Amino acid sequence: MAVPSALVLKCASCGEEGPHRVLQGRVGGRRGRTFHGTVKCTHCGTVSSATYREPRTVSVDLLVSWMDKTEHHTLDLDETRAVAVGEQFPAEGGTVEVTNADVIEFQKGIGVDLGTMLDIFSEPGHDHARAASDVEHYLTSLDPRKIGELGGKQH
Repeated sequence: MAVPSALVLKCASCGEEGPHRVLQGRVGGRRGRTFHGTVKCTHCGTVSSATYREPRTVSVDLLVSWMDKTEHHTLDLDETRAVAVGEQFPAEGGTVEVTNADVIEFQKGIGVDLGTMLDIFSEPGHDHARAASDVEHYLTSLDPRKIGELGGKQH
């Protein structure tokens, strides 16, 4: 990372997240990904010192299944990037969508010892019968082996 001419930061004075012009600074740290210097908020003009660490990129393994074909891919993301169920990413030939099963498999792979609350889709305006139908549809779409890994609890 070279010394940037500007950074997108949240201003401590006005609270706006936006461009800050770099007045002076240096890049250091392991792998040269940390900036220390003086910046000026382009919104309110406040001059302040700032430290910014450029996030590392991590490669996430993907199994993309479509019809009877499954392919291995990787997706490069910033280490600080949160990924949500239902989020879509570009892939060869289209897009891939993150599922609940993907989240569980990823967490197992990295040894997470906390459970993840998975949303069951039902809209606030649905009556009791419709919400019960939504829950039943969700539960029948789950792989029974995954339910066992979650402790068999359904709330």
